[in-house]
Amino acid sequence: MIRRILHSFLIIEVVAVVSELIGADSDELTIQIIENDKSLGCT
Repeated sequence: MIRRILHSFLIIEVVAVVSELIGADSDELTIQIIENDKSLGCT
């Protein structure tokens, strides 16, 4: 449980930084990352 929370928090932080650096929509990046995690069985 705590591992999932930390994983989610890390995703949110990385998305915030990356979206700011490249000027992308952070919501769209978050959705893409979560979908990728699910397809890899990470969540």
